[in-house]
Amino acid sequence: MLLIAQLSGVPLFAPLGSAVLLSTLAVPVENSLMSKYSPDKWRGTAFGAKFVLSAGVSAAAVPLVAIVRDRTGEFHWLFVLLAALSAIAALAALALPKETRATRVSVVATGKA
Repeated sequence: MLLIAQLSGVPLFAPLGSAVLLSTLAVPVENSLMSKYSPDKWRGTAFGAKFVLSAGVSAAAVPLVAIVRDRTGEFHWLFVLLAALSAIAALAALALPKETRATRVSVVATGKA
């Protein structure tokens, strides 16, 4: 996102294309992880919560774009903000508990996380 914030014109196509490709490729991985780590009886609720959360976040994106563009007159700071939010998400992912071999074997054997 920081690279996207710095570029304009034709050089912007490659990083934007990469961002879209990676976002698209992440969806099946995300769904696989959701189904693997959510309990069977709560799986529908987990996917529903994911849908509501993503719909809420995406609904907040349009006003965010308008606010940033209004206040700064450019989109540079929007991508800087998105880069900061991505860094926070990455740090949060690092804080998740590590999967041990015993947990992996248990999931494979029982089919439950």
